[in-house]
Amino acid sequence: MSISDQLRNLWEVQLLDVEIMSLEEKFQNLDRGEELRRKIESLTDLYNKKSEEIKSKEISLKEFELELSSLEERKKKDEERLYKNVSTQKEVDRLTQEIQYINQEKSKLEDKILEIMEILDSLREETPKIKQELENLRISLKEVLERAKKLEEEILGGLQDLKAKRLEKIKDIDSKLLSKYEAIRKNRRGRGMSKVIEGKCSECGVELSLFLIEKLKQIDELITCEHCGRILFLTDN
Repeated sequence: MSISDQLRNLWEVQLLDVEIMSLEEKFQNLDRGEELRRKIESLTDLYNKKSEEIKSKEISLKEFELELSSLEERKKKDEERLYKNVSTQKEVDRLTQEIQYINQEKSKLEDKILEIMEILDSLREETPKIKQELENLRISLKEVLERAKKLEEEILGGLQDLKAKRLEKIKDIDSKLLSKYEAIRKNRRGRGMSKVIEGKCSECGVELSLFLIEKLKQIDELITCEHCGRILFLTDN
């Protein structure tokens, strides 16, 4: 088989290689839900944090309410003693001060309880929204994974077909020519050949000399671009 015929076959191999590269890149860049996973992980951490905060605030609220109840009980007893069982002014003063102190502590506790209740209201309103958003994200992730699986199967099937065609094509190509092509494409973005179009190398865009073009037309030998080093292929049209 002449060099020109082998080059024609090799050009068809390159067309297959370009398709293979494109599918491989598509395979690598498939959306497998990594961004959604990160969002779900982050939102799950937030939801757990808010849930733990609710539990903690509920415990604190209960403790403060018990403490408030205890103060109210103390105040009630002191007031009963003040109005029924006190016989001296000194005892009246002491109980009055005690009741004032209890009132101050009660006021502080009531402020804390109110603050916690407001925080709890906010948290209880916020957490269901986070939970719903998590559910939506999980549904979206499931859809993305199903779509990725389908595309993956299609791409792998396409790659298998293209590689089978490639194996068939390279059977009639000289091993040295094929090795040279492989070596060039390795360092030239996967393209070891270049068509000559309107006197230019279609890959690097450099205008070729008339001598080189005439050589391509008349001599059946391997010629490479003087600029990018790719194997030149001159078509009939």
